[in-house]
Amino acid sequence: MNSSKIALLGLLKATVSPLQRQRLERIDSEDFSAVRKKAREILKSMGIEASEEYLDLGILGLKQYYALPVLNPKNGHAVSAEIDPFWHAHMLFTRQFARFGQDVIGGPMHHIPLDHDHAGQLENVRTLYGYTLGILKELFGEDGLDPRVWPRSVVDARLMCIMYDGVATPPDLDEHALFPFAEAGRVWAFA
Repeated sequence: MNSSKIALLGLLKATVSPLQRQRLERIDSEDFSAVRKKAREILKSMGIEASEEYLDLGILGLKQYYALPVLNPKNGHAVSAEIDPFWHAHMLFTRQFARFGQDVIGGPMHHIPLDHDHAGQLENVRTLYGYTLGILKELFGEDGLDPRVWPRSVVDARLMCIMYDGVATPPDLDEHALFPFAEAGRVWAFA
């Protein structure tokens, strides 16, 4: 499998608007080669020797995560610990990442880390991760969501960060949202 060749639209189980299609195609067109290399380095520093297959899965999972604010902009989403190193690797290329965020969601893709000592944040991210998995399953199906990068159950120590703006969803994406606001998708514990 080569994740750069797997198109999100080919995996998607939902019907999307032309705008959403354009944004998903933009995600697919991103050159993730440097991200892949940096993610391998990050994983190695964590004691993980990542196979080519695992790197492919990680990039695909990252692309699926990036599709969430395009298809479900009214809600927050939590990333898995397995996808987090790939997201961090992408953020390190600040210019590329800033352009990518502008192209995909019309602004920055803010990374909000979880403070594991903050009970409210922990509860919020736990709920958001369950919500995120449910939305991903609806969008890509159970078979399109690999449990090696999107685990179905997560202990609190493995809960990670969220992508959240804290202001408002982009109006152009908001009017095309596939899902309404959901209480389980509400970000409430982060200032």
